[in-house]
Amino acid sequence: RNKLGELELDVNIQTEIESDIETLESQIKSPRPKSKVIKECLTSLRTILEGMAGNVIASLLVQQINNFL
Repeated sequence: RNKLGELELDVNIQTEIESDIETLESQIKSPRPKSKVIKECLTSLRTILEGMAGNVIASLLVQQINNFL
């Protein structure tokens, strides 16, 4: 979330990423987090960031997401 402003994203893409992050945060706080929901959000974020492969920050974030998947 802290690096989002550095990615220079289209408003729609930024909104989609923010939604995925909010869902992840909600699941993390849940007493019974749903692993399928978490995996889908991480996969969605990875797909978006892979589309921005030229961006160094995006590449680093993809690597971090892959560590969780």
